[in-house]
Amino acid sequence: METPTDSSTGAIIKSDRTGRTRYTAQYKREVLDAFDSSSLGAPAFAMQCGVKYPTFAAWISGRRQSSPPRSTQQRSDATQLNARHTVLKRTKRDQREKNQKENAIHSVLDSRFLICFPPS
Repeated sequence: METPTDSSTGAIIKSDRTGRTRYTAQYKREVLDAFDSSSLGAPAFAMQCGVKYPTFAAWISGRRQSSPPRSTQQRSDATQLNARHTVLKRTKRDQREKNQKENAIHSVLDSRFLICFPPS
């Protein structure tokens, strides 16, 4: 079986028994780097490279999944914001509950006051 060579990078592109084309990791990286600097959309770029779009989309998706995690600073900032948000929510909820209790107490006191001292 013949293994064609990509003339732009010199990478050997193999195909397996079922006819699926197999690309080297180096070739994938080079194509993705070229795509990043290109102004073309993914389908047009895949067609230009001679790669089927679903294959190219899988490469892009795989690169996104394997990208490095956010920095520790970004995570700590997000954690601090979440903590502040939680505290604010808790404070608002506590204030609302306190107001509800006070309103209930006032309504009971008002009704007792009216019973003890009816308006004349």
